[in-house]
Amino acid sequence: MASELQPLSLLFQNRLFRIPDYQRGYAWQQPQLTDFWDDLINLQDGRYHYTGLLSLKNLKSSEATSWGSDLWMVSKGFKPCHIVDGQQRLTTIVIMLNALKNKITTGKKQLIDNYLVTKNNVCRFIYSDTNGNSYRFFMKYIIGGTNILPFTSTIYTANLKYASRFFDERFSELKPKDLKEFQEKLLTALVFDT
Repeated sequence: MASELQPLSLLFQNRLFRIPDYQRGYAWQQPQLTDFWDDLINLQDGRYHYTGLLSLKNLKSSEATSWGSDLWMVSKGFKPCHIVDGQQRLTTIVIMLNALKNKITTGKKQLIDNYLVTKNNVCRFIYSDTNGNSYRFFMKYIIGGTNILPFTSTIYTANLKYASRFFDERFSELKPKDLKEFQEKLLTALVFDT
């Protein structure tokens, strides 16, 4: 099967992602976050940034029966997928999108809101560890969900928290014009090999 380069804006169309239980939690720390940030900041207009291979395993609807209250999305045409490789990059991008959304003024954040609606659904599946600990942390402190069950602090939740602060700080240093340009880079210039 031939692979295809896809920008973020296409990658999330009508897909629901879940990280299989055998995958580790979020492991990126300052060196990886800095490298990723620098790659995007230094990306020239009109250029693409190859973000790497994203290995997906498309699932049959019947294989997603344990996805609980989100099954309605599968019945509406969303394609369930396991992320076999690329979870760290994908999670980082979701954290980055959420931090960017929080920095952009109301009139300018509609495009990101549209993607984050899909992203919120995607993120529901990012952390499917056995007890849902990282998922609960992610939904409460990264996405800003309410009525989330308690969680235990782990190295993975610490990494998630650090990444969120990292991008909040970086976006605080940018001017509104630069935020808009960064938004466009994130949504159209990042390309994945799928």
